[in-house]
Amino acid sequence: MRKERHTKMKTYLFLATLFITPVTACAVKAADSVPQSGIFLAEALKKNSPESSPLKKIILNVFKIMTDINATEADYTKHVSKDYIQRVNGEVLDYNGFVDHMKALKRTIKSIKITFHDLIEERNKVVTRHTARGIKNDNSIVEMDLIAIFEIKDGKIISCNELTHMINGSKAD
Repeated sequence: MRKERHTKMKTYLFLATLFITPVTACAVKAADSVPQSGIFLAEALKKNSPESSPLKKIILNVFKIMTDINATEADYTKHVSKDYIQRVNGEVLDYNGFVDHMKALKRTIKSIKITFHDLIEERNKVVTRHTARGIKNDNSIVEMDLIAIFEIKDGKIISCNELTHMINGSKAD
């Protein structure tokens, strides 16, 4: 039971950090083609050019790496501190747990798209409101709305506090 819960949590956290607990569940088969993986900015954000902020740029770079199915741990260490702590809906991961979780989830997801609706910067923190939409290897869709507060120190993310709401997915996600 504990191992099964741990596996479910790893699946959840990938899209919630994109990376996620199920609130509602319904399996949805992908009716459309596989979306382009990567990050996208809502129209309102494009006008404000978040790439001009060094802290927001760090967040966008991390999400570009997280949506790259071929990314490695070396890619994560460019922008994520070894002291990283992630809190998602009451669960906690350290850096190694985050990397293990990313590896495990990338084996089950064939594409992931992150759409940022809001990026807000205050001191050394960036708050995001974004939607993660993944297509799993079985063509089912997992989609979540997320609000995350990232703390940055010395050019790397040191913490993430996140709340996630599942829109589409199965109980196992």
